[in-house]
Parts: sequence; structure tokens; C-alpha cells
Amino acid sequence: MFKSPKTVKVKDYARHELDNMIILHEYPILMVEHHDFRAFVNSLQPLFPHLSRNTIEINILGSYEVEKSKTQQVLEGN
Repeated sequence: MFKSPKTVKVKDYARHELDNMIILHEYPILMVEHHDFRAFVNSLQPLFPHLSRNTIEINILGSYEVEKSKTQQVLEGN
């Protein structure tokens, strides 16, 4: 299936926002695998892929490493 650049960016943005929502509100990562959550996401955008808790965890840990690096640079004065 062909994916336009705009579609890919929207999906990346949506994933990023989901990661942030989980982090900021301290939601359990497992919620992305709940039937009702998946039904809700599907009602908003049927083509949005279902994400596993492992994928979300990897994304969140990646965000943590990026923010950790930024903080270290600020503290070092760079």
C-alpha cells in the first residue's frame, strides 16, 4: 500500500502525542492493548496501526534518552 509523506508524518505525530500523554498523565503502558482503547482509536482513525506496549515502551525510553542528553548538555554549559 502506498503511504504519502503526509500520512507518515501524521502517524508519527499521533504516536508522539500518545507517548507524551502516557508520560505526562502516568497512564499504564498496557492501556494501548485494552480492547476499549483500541476501539476508541479505531473509531477516530481506522487506518491507525494498533501499537503494542513494547512499541510504546521503546518509544518512551527513546524520548527519555533524548531528553536526558539535552539536560546533560545544558548542565555542562554546551
